[in-house]
Amino acid sequence: MVDIKHLDNTFKKLAKVEFGLEFNTLNEHLLFNAIDSRIKQTGATGRESYLLQLTDNRVELSELICLLTNNETYFFREASQIKFLTDFLLPKIMAENSTNEPLRILSLGCSTGAEPYSIAMALQQQFGAEAAARAYTILGADVDNKALEQARDASYYSMAFRGVSIELQRRFFIEEKNIDASLLSKLVLKAEIRDRVTFYQTNIISECIPPEITDIDVIFFRNVSIYFDKATRFLIQKKIISMLKPNGYLLVGLTESMSNDLGLLTLKQQGDIFYFAKGEKAKQTEVAKNSQLDKRKTAKQIVVKETRPISLVKIPRQKPRVVSQIENKQDIKSLVQNKQYEAAIPLLEKLAADHSETIEHLLLHAFILFNRQEFDKASVFTYKALDKDALSVDAFLLLGMIAKWQEQLDDAIRWFKKALYMHHDCWPAHYYLSGLYRNRGNFSKAIQESRLVIQLLDKPEEDFCKQITLPLDLPKAEIRLICQSQLKTEVTLEKRARYGY
Repeated sequence: MVDIKHLDNTFKKLAKVEFGLEFNTLNEHLLFNAIDSRIKQTGATGRESYLLQLTDNRVELSELICLLTNNETYFFREASQIKFLTDFLLPKIMAENSTNEPLRILSLGCSTGAEPYSIAMALQQQFGAEAAARAYTILGADVDNKALEQARDASYYSMAFRGVSIELQRRFFIEEKNIDASLLSKLVLKAEIRDRVTFYQTNIISECIPPEITDIDVIFFRNVSIYFDKATRFLIQKKIISMLKPNGYLLVGLTESMSNDLGLLTLKQQGDIFYFAKGEKAKQTEVAKNSQLDKRKTAKQIVVKETRPISLVKIPRQKPRVVSQIENKQDIKSLVQNKQYEAAIPLLEKLAADHSETIEHLLLHAFILFNRQEFDKASVFTYKALDKDALSVDAFLLLGMIAKWQEQLDDAIRWFKKALYMHHDCWPAHYYLSGLYRNRGNFSKAIQESRLVIQLLDKPEEDFCKQITLPLDLPKAEIRLICQSQLKTEVTLEKRARYGY
C-alpha cells in the first residue's frame, strides 16, 4: 500500500531539489493542485504513477514548473530602479570600463518579457536607438518555457501596461485587434525593441548555466526570491556572483534588499535605491584576509575559531491556528498571499453566490481587483466590507491605496487618516501619508509621518500587518531603511523651503 504522506513529502523534496521551491502546510495545496492538473493532462493513473514520470522526464518537469511559478508581471514595474540603471549605474560602469565591448544586462526570472523589454525601451529613450544597440546587450532568462514563448511573441493584454503612459504605448507598440469583438485586443511590441532582447531557458538551481548568460555587468533578479527560503537564496546568489563580471552589480526588488543581504555582495545605497556590488565585496574580503594574515604573522600563533555552544532552550510549540471550514479546504488567503489570483477568484465568487462570504472574503476579493487595477470593482467590494463593519481599518487602508493609485490625493489622505483614527499603530498608513505629503511639498508633515513609521517599526514585538486581513507586501526592515533615507531628504527640503537656501 502506498504511504501517502511519504509520497507527498517526496514531491516536496523534488520541488525543492529541482526548482528550489519550498512548500509547507500553508502553500502545499499549490503544489498538489498543479500535480493533480498534470495527472489529468498526462493520463497518469495517480500520484505514484506521475512521480515515476517526473523522475526521468525533463519535459514534464518543465510543464510542472510552468504551473508553480507566478508569471504576474507588467512593464516598468518599480520604474525607479530602471531609471537608476539608465541615469546612474550604466554611466558609472561605462566610465570605469576600459574596453569598448557592449555592456551586458540580464533579466533573470524574466517571465513573459516585460522587464527586459522595459529596459530596452528605457535605454532607447535615454541614449537613442543606434547608440543603445551599440552599447548594450540585453538578455532574458527564465525556467518557464511557456513564459519565454510569450516573451518572444511580445504581445500583451492591457494589464501589462499599468505602468506605461499612452504616449509610450503608441511609440513602442502596435494594437492587434481581435477578429472576435468579444475577445480582448492585444498590443504587440515593435520589432525595434523586440529584436533587442535575446531569451534563454535556464534553471538557476541547476548546476549548468548557459555560457551565453555569463560575464554580465548588471543582473536584475527582482520579485523572484520570494519563492525561495534563505538557504536556497544563498546558493542562488553564489550562482549569480559566478555569472557577474568582477565589478558587476545585482538589482533585486525594492522590498527584497534586506532578505538578499547575505554577506556575499556589498549592499549599497544611492538615494532611495538599494543595490548590490560584487567588486567591492571582493576588495573588502581581500583586505580582511591580508589584515588577518598580518596579525597571524605578528602573533606567530594559530588562531582557533570559537564555536558557538548549542542552545538547549526548548522552543515552545505554537498553537495551531483556528481556521474556518472554507479556509481548511481552500485557504483563500494563502492563495492571495501567493498571488494565485486565478485560483482564488472562483472560490470567492462561489462564496458570493452562496451568500456565505465574510468581511475577510470581501476584502481579499477587493485586494485582488486592486492589484489588477480594476479600481471601480475593488471599491465596490471594499464598501461592501464597510457595510459589514463600518470601522474596518482594512477597508480604510485599501480605499486609501485605491485613491492613491488613481492620483486622487485628497481622498487618499482622508482614508489613510481614517485608518489611523481606528488604529494609531497602522504604520502602512503613516508610510503612505509620508509619500503623499512629500509629493505635495508639505515636508514638515512628511517628516512627522516618516518619524512615526520608524518609531513603530522599532517595536519588533508589535506587528500591525499580522493583525489585518490584507496581505500587504511591505517588509518592515526595508520600509524602515527607506523612511530613514527619505527623512534625510525631507529635512533638507524642509529647511530649504523655510529658509530659502
